[in-house]
Amino acid sequence: MLFVSDINDNAPVFVGLPYRTTVRENAPVGSSVYTVSATDPDTGLGSRPVFSIKANIPANQADYEATFTMNATFGYITLRKKLDYETRSFYHFRVSVKSLYIRSVSEDAPVVRFTER
Repeated sequence: MLFVSDINDNAPVFVGLPYRTTVRENAPVGSSVYTVSATDPDTGLGSRPVFSIKANIPANQADYEATFTMNATFGYITLRKKLDYETRSFYHFRVSVKSLYIRSVSEDAPVVRFTER
């Protein structure tokens, strides 16, 4: 008998693009503001997506990291600190997904806009 094992030869693909959402300025710290998802036809560890976010403009990275965090396994983005519409009215992220083993895909998403109080 010969068993053929799957290799990680497929990149994960985002589901539901483009990602855009609105978050209220008074959303509490720790709240989930958005969840991204991806599929991967590989099996085993090669099918597990790993998510990350970066500011679309590198100069904004420190502020974005102080404001948001992303769960790398489940793809949800949560607030780390209170939002202030008068200071910043939108955030533009680059969301990346890769398999647990290599291959990476990047898309621009989400644009987070704030509504008035």
